[in-house]
Amino acid sequence: MQTIHVQGTDLAYEEKDLIRFDEGLIGMPQLHRMVLIHYSEIAPLLLLCSLDQPEVTFLVLEAVAHVPDYAPRFSPAVRQQLGLTEGEEPVILATVTIASEWTASTINLRAPLVIAPATMRGAQIVLNDSHYQLTAPLPSLGQKETAVGK
Repeated sequence: MQTIHVQGTDLAYEEKDLIRFDEGLIGMPQLHRMVLIHYSEIAPLLLLCSLDQPEVTFLVLEAVAHVPDYAPRFSPAVRQQLGLTEGEEPVILATVTIASEWTASTINLRAPLVIAPATMRGAQIVLNDSHYQLTAPLPSLGQKETAVGK
């Protein structure tokens, strides 16, 4: 098991938690290798940590499990890019911004991180023809079963 140092804490991860973003993230094309960390202190939020730049970490949430009626559609080209097989559903993560006043915290539903579970390849996709917002209110975060939960 390997560890990554995040805000003074060494967090363990396994090789299977490594996600490859061939094109990087929007505005950060140099971030290709990210690891998804399940940290019980912040569940159901997850940490998405860069192995290319260890000082870069994002809070993410499995959006489909926690945002009612969130069902973005992806083109066949995106599915092919990620190596999604017929019938395989991607894991969809949304970045979260925590505000000093918790109720003002937001989630980016317009540009989700889409991950193929079998290949662990990911891409950040902008949903141009969508009503989803870049700064939607963060939903209430009760404990729910998720596809990436441990």
